[in-house]
Amino acid sequence: MKRRAVIKRKAMELGKLCDIVTLLVCFGPRGQLETWPEDRQEVRRIIEHYASLNPDDCIKRRYDLTTFFEAHFKRLQAQVNRERNSWLDALPAADSLEDLLRSLDEKLAAIEEKIYQVELEEEEESRGKDLEACWGQHLQALEAVPPTDIDVFDPSMTFPLSFCRDTSLGSGMEHLNALPFEHPDTTSLCTISPPAATAA
Repeated sequence: MKRRAVIKRKAMELGKLCDIVTLLVCFGPRGQLETWPEDRQEVRRIIEHYASLNPDDCIKRRYDLTTFFEAHFKRLQAQVNRERNSWLDALPAADSLEDLLRSLDEKLAAIEEKIYQVELEEEEESRGKDLEACWGQHLQALEAVPPTDIDVFDPSMTFPLSFCRDTSLGSGMEHLNALPFEHPDTTSLCTISPPAATAA
């Protein structure tokens, strides 16, 4: 009952808002007839007026779900065609494509050069670490070798200065022991004394 009242109210609002003739005919669950307008003479007049119209003219004026979806589909199709044309107009020309390809090649070459420089820096850093580790191992090995005393005599000094040097220089040290040489900054003579012989 409430739904029928709502439908009748909507039919009345539609007729007033759109300024059109509206006719509503519905039957209740027990077969009772309800109309809008409620005046039966007005209902009959509307029906007779509609029946007197040309059938072709009625079809043109009819607007149902099929007509709605057909019109909606046509609007969507027109919108798709407009968008497609705009996309085609926005496509670059052949010259623009060549310029774009050339630009991409240049950027790719720059990226490859950057990658090469980074790899080269990493390789040099790795070599430096390896060299530092190797040098540390050599220093540890040199510290384990017995030292050789080096006495420097200066005429102005009454006592010798003793320094430690590695004996891993080999037999060449024996030839340098007896050779005095002049220091570039002073007139002192520097002699290298061999290590003291150990008792058997």
